[in-house]
Amino acid sequence: MSHSIGLIVNGTMEIHPDDREKFVALVSQNVADSQGVEGCIHYAFAADVRNPNLFHNIEAWTDRAALENHLSGPLMQAAFAAVKRLRVISRDVTAYSVSGSSAI
Repeated sequence: MSHSIGLIVNGTMEIHPDDREKFVALVSQNVADSQGVEGCIHYAFAADVRNPNLFHNIEAWTDRAALENHLSGPLMQAAFAAVKRLRVISRDVTAYSVSGSSAI
């Protein structure tokens, strides 16, 4: 089933090298769980090719309400609590409204 994308989330998180493996385990489970959330079209994290402690995330949601429900739900609240126990060097995440798209 195809869904219309209304919101893109794009971000980065740099994790202290000593916490990298904990973060990878946490994010791996979070990605698997989040992909089944209502309104989630795409949800992924990837390590940067030049800095293995920098992670990029990209998400696609049907709309802001779906994202807000996800962020306030028990899955993400548990993930936020777990990340607070890690040393996050930097975090930059932005949501973009989508008015249209085309393949390039």
